[in-house]
Amino acid sequence: TRFKCDWSSDVCSSDLGLVHVKPRQEGASAFICAVMTWYAMFTPGTRAAILSFKREHTKAMAQRCVGYYASLPEWARPERRAAVKNSLIFDAIDSQLLLASAQDDEPLRGDTVQMLFADEISSWGKGAAETAWTASRNAVPDEGGFIFAASTPKGYGDALHKLWEEADEPGSRWHKVFIPWTEIEEYR
Repeated sequence: TRFKCDWSSDVCSSDLGLVHVKPRQEGASAFICAVMTWYAMFTPGTRAAILSFKREHTKAMAQRCVGYYASLPEWARPERRAAVKNSLIFDAIDSQLLLASAQDDEPLRGDTVQMLFADEISSWGKGAAETAWTASRNAVPDEGGFIFAASTPKGYGDALHKLWEEADEPGSRWHKVFIPWTEIEEYR
């Protein structure tokens, strides 16, 4: 593959995050959901969050995360609190993965999460969604926190575009990843 990323040293050693401009159906959201689920299951004292653009998308992502959990052999699965809507909670290690929508009333406001996945931020729109993006970024500490922000681009001036430009500023702690659609087998 042309794309190589040493997650342990290149990306996750930063104290802020990764901005990923992606084509549709490239698999990044599924992969990052798996990383977030794994992180919550096996890192004691963790609060992680996935914030997506629509409530129905949030529900689908929650089902995906539960599916990842359920696909592990029983001996490898940490005990989780039963049937909590839009979250995976592991009381024995004081860890949880929260799932919310940018359409929710001030998602993550007042929370602290060590890892955040902001999915399809170009689709979040204006107004309340901008407030959701600000609140979610503020939920992640500057030291020891990490944000994945991924989206298919929608246009000039949206949240993804602004973040991509922010990554170019001197001293930025954002890592940029761009995968063009021409590199995805299904599009050829």
